[in-house]
Amino acid sequence: MKAENPMKDTAVINSCGGVVFADDKILFILKNDKWDLPKGHLEQNETKEEAAVREIGEETGLLGNDLQVLEQLPTTYYYKIIDGVKRLKKINWFFIKYNGDMNRSFKPVLDEGITECRWMSADDISEVYQNTHIRIIYLMDFVNQKYYLWD
Repeated sequence: MKAENPMKDTAVINSCGGVVFADDKILFILKNDKWDLPKGHLEQNETKEEAAVREIGEETGLLGNDLQVLEQLPTTYYYKIIDGVKRLKKINWFFIKYNGDMNRSFKPVLDEGITECRWMSADDISEVYQNTHIRIIYLMDFVNQKYYLWD
């Protein structure tokens, strides 16, 4: 007997985001008091890559022209209750190189709970790991194993 898929009746929210890197640093956002990566909803008639770049720009103020999508990373999933309904959030992640000015000022979106945007080096990663979601730790471990960003 085949097991029933427990997620078959769950509404899926498709999102896209990026692990943005430059000069051996990764861009993190502090959202709702937890370190996270910029991401957001996939809009109609938009590719996943376009959505990731757009959302990074919207959440941080970085210019889309300075963001170069290199490749897709593993997709992560988590459940979220929205208006009393359990929904599955699917996040399509991309590895993205920032080719712009590292001293450019960020413009965090305060009304979305983003209070800080920060470039973080290998020395800072333990600060992130102590205050983030498990999916971010999983994704960062994958990126580090593939690209050897830090020891």
